[in-house]
Amino acid sequence: MTLVLIFSALSIFSCDVASNSETTYKGTIQGWVYDDSTKAPVYSAKVVSDGISDTIYTDLVGMFKFSNFTMPRGEYNYIITTFKTGYDSCVTYVTAKSDETTKIDSVKLIRAH
Repeated sequence: MTLVLIFSALSIFSCDVASNSETTYKGTIQGWVYDDSTKAPVYSAKVVSDGISDTIYTDLVGMFKFSNFTMPRGEYNYIITTFKTGYDSCVTYVTAKSDETTKIDSVKLIRAH
């Protein structure tokens, strides 16, 4: 009888651990890309990040958005890199929080010489 009670307690504990390990957290990072000299939005700039598998492009107003990507719980640092032909690439460091939208005020692209 003691053996049955111990086994039952271990089974309950292992179910709790399994359900906690399957919890996922989502993040969203959005920002705007513009030309440093003209202040105009940069359309179709390529935006990538370490830790996020998506490659995205800016829209007509220069906005990009990484939506609902899987991330660790709490805060996590990402490196966002922006590319566009005719411009130097730009690296931006951002700290995102799980289950929130993190906004980058602006990404300035400088024309290549």
